[in-house]
Amino acid sequence: MRKLLAEAIGTFWLVLGGCGTAIFSAAFPQVGVGLLGVAFAFGLTVLTMAYAIGPISGCHLNPAVTVGLAAGGRFPKADIVPYIVAQVIGAIVAAAVLYFIARGAPGFDAANGFAGQAWYYDFINFAHMGYLEGGYTFKTGSGFDPFVKAQYLDESGGAGTTLVVNQAPLFGVPGSRVKSSAWGGDVGVNIPHGSFDVAYNKIGTHNGAVGDGAIISPYTAAYATDPLYTTSMIRGLVEQGPGHAWKGKFTYKLLNDQLLLMVAYAKYTTQLRGSSHDAYLDITYNFDGKLKGLSLRDRWERANGGLGLNPGNGSFTYNRVMITYKF
Repeated sequence: MRKLLAEAIGTFWLVLGGCGTAIFSAAFPQVGVGLLGVAFAFGLTVLTMAYAIGPISGCHLNPAVTVGLAAGGRFPKADIVPYIVAQVIGAIVAAAVLYFIARGAPGFDAANGFAGQAWYYDFINFAHMGYLEGGYTFKTGSGFDPFVKAQYLDESGGAGTTLVVNQAPLFGVPGSRVKSSAWGGDVGVNIPHGSFDVAYNKIGTHNGAVGDGAIISPYTAAYATDPLYTTSMIRGLVEQGPGHAWKGKFTYKLLNDQLLLMVAYAKYTTQLRGSSHDAYLDITYNFDGKLKGLSLRDRWERANGGLGLNPGNGSFTYNRVMITYKF
């Protein structure tokens, strides 16, 4: 408990100091501490916590650090979830504090930063799926706008569904019903011409269900187009089954916002397909002038690890070039 409290306090301090500096002191491009000041703020908050709680909890302050250390055999896997929960709680409390401070600023309107969606799918003869998502962006007027998002997915189907009737195995596991539940969170910051975020997802295990609780979608199987935050281009929990995943992503626009660069890294730890990870680069150029509406896109992804995901269970490189025109 002492370690978890230390992680919660440390993450609270990181979000309060780093994001607080971005919100209140980093006007861009007007006078303010700017990008360098925000970088120093995050760095100094981590430094102070390294001295304060490092000997107690290791000063992770980030689910990515916790999962990375566990993957490298330097942190007990049994402590991953408690650490992440403590970090998320600390971050949420800090975000709440910043909100109550920022709401007194002239022109601040909480409703302007909220976005949400809900939908229902009936995959006829396969499953029923419901989805909820909500997010809030702290619009600071400084050019640095922190945001937080959460999502929940639930899927069910009885004994009369196609996969159950035919006893068709998903990931080698047949079942007497369809049941899947997934949740996730995404925390990041919008910066001038770009954004950075870290996301986490978990699909629960449901014994007796097809695929032990895997998400069933006849229209997205074997191609990662599910709504989960941690989905990459060709990889996602939808094609790996119960487990958890995290992903870090950075996007930035150049050349008057015509060139979009995106880099991301995702790590998947699953019950039926083992552990895997991948990195991808996405480059999009939107033409202007007489060619306005035309875009050229190149998506490159390198997938590694896992069981039955890549040929020979080795590394796999995927590259896709797309040319589109919007009328």
